[in-house]
Amino acid sequence: MLDITLFCEGRKIRAHKPLLAACSAYFKELFELVPLQHNHMIICSNISHDVMMSLVQFMYLGEVEVPQEHLAEFFRTADKLSIWGLTYDPSDQPAATASVQQTASQCVAVQDQANTTTNKVEPPNLVEAVNLCAADV
Repeated sequence: MLDITLFCEGRKIRAHKPLLAACSAYFKELFELVPLQHNHMIICSNISHDVMMSLVQFMYLGEVEVPQEHLAEFFRTADKLSIWGLTYDPSDQPAATASVQQTASQCVAVQDQANTTTNKVEPPNLVEAVNLCAADV
């Protein structure tokens, strides 16, 4: 069952949370620290749809063809998300984990505040988690 939607540049990418968590230290920490229920969306505000689609394809298939013009962004984003098999230096993992923990704690604080107003959770920069309630945008 596809249980998470990545939303990049106004377009959706459906995926499995366990797969994202298994392939990305960032998503693993995010899902552990801020449990998302079914029908949730992660808004990737600084990631192009094409690059995120390529990263998801890599996570599912273990290989992907990336156009030359997207290579730099592809590897930058893979590094930010700590995607295993694409990150250059494994010693960067603790820094990514610290960033995720800070982001997740901010998500919880924002979510507590948002529950009384808009049901929207807004972690900084890379990923925003949004409760879709019953609707899928």
